[in-house]
Amino acid sequence: MLTVVLIILFLLILLTGAFILTPMEFGVEIIRTANKNNLYLRFKIFAIPFKIRLNKKKNKEKKPKKKENSLSFENFRKNVSEFKEIYDTSKDHLRKMLAYVRRHSSVKSVDFQIKFGFDNAATTGISTGAIWGMGSFILKVVDSLIGIKKINMQVYPDFNNKLFEIYSKTILIMRPIHFIIIIRKLVKTYLYINNKINNIKGGA
Repeated sequence: MLTVVLIILFLLILLTGAFILTPMEFGVEIIRTANKNNLYLRFKIFAIPFKIRLNKKKNKEKKPKKKENSLSFENFRKNVSEFKEIYDTSKDHLRKMLAYVRRHSSVKSVDFQIKFGFDNAATTGISTGAIWGMGSFILKVVDSLIGIKKINMQVYPDFNNKLFEIYSKTILIMRPIHFIIIIRKLVKTYLYINNKINNIKGGA
């Protein structure tokens, strides 16, 4: 009986070690619309797909007035300016985090889609180039730091409606042990950048 128990424990240890050290597929999916702000973690265990929602908050519909303000061209231009300032002040921290990701993983693919419309057709048309440029800049920075095998970026301007929707899905190949470490680093980086954002807004 003792021998059987030891054999079972030994097999469990081997399976756990194989699980932790065997490269697996992980994915992060972001869906952001007027009524949704969802963040999902996707992964496969022994070819079985799993999907976990990371943000548990219920989606709430925004008030029409607030929606109009958030979709104004001036607000968009301000957000682009703040994004550049945040990147300039946080790029060293981001590079260190992404350097670790590059050493211990490979990015299989990145899907990045934006649907948007502003106050009028002319403003939407002018903004299209800026949004393409900002999206391309983000992907270029990430690609230069960690490498992306496949990139699919789409920008869909809507000249008839006011909206701003984002869909993003990133698939990485890495070992679970490294994934756990990377998640910790991502959280640390997020808190660092969030602090920078609060400082910028506080000083405005």
